[in-house]
Amino acid sequence: HELKLRLEGTSFLSGAKACIENPDIVEAVHEAFYQSIESVGWDGEIVATTNSFVATPYHWRDEQDKDGWIEHVRAAAKCAKGAAKKSIKTNRLVAGCLPPLGECYSTPNEPKEKLEEWYTQIIEALGEVDILLAETLSSSVEAEAAIAAAMHKQQNCHVRIGCC
Repeated sequence: HELKLRLEGTSFLSGAKACIENPDIVEAVHEAFYQSIESVGWDGEIVATTNSFVATPYHWRDEQDKDGWIEHVRAAAKCAKGAAKKSIKTNRLVAGCLPPLGECYSTPNEPKEKLEEWYTQIIEALGEVDILLAETLSSSVEAEAAIAAAMHKQQNCHVRIGCC
């Protein structure tokens, strides 16, 4: 977790908040990863994922601004896109994170419609990305909600699902 090292041992939530509080550091981490891959001569596509894995209603439930997670998704997308644009090469892509909506590895205790609503908000906040990465989903209901939201909001985008 290079971001945690650069921010001196922060939590995952603090790491997500860094997209607003320290966007230059988040963008620099993305840039470092792009450059490290390019430095070995790789000329294929390089994909960076937005730093928004914990920017969800569940992880923001104890915060004063309960809807602040949406701004953090926007800021995470801006950081990743900023790093991708720093090269004249066109092989730098951005994957927008569609994370688990509850505790990781636990099925969320919400109806599918609510999950789809949250995923729709995430996709809208990500804006235009090259890939939607539904990662570490804990149930087929989450996967179904993520795909339904993606189908409604993204026209020209790949979707990849990682489940456990």
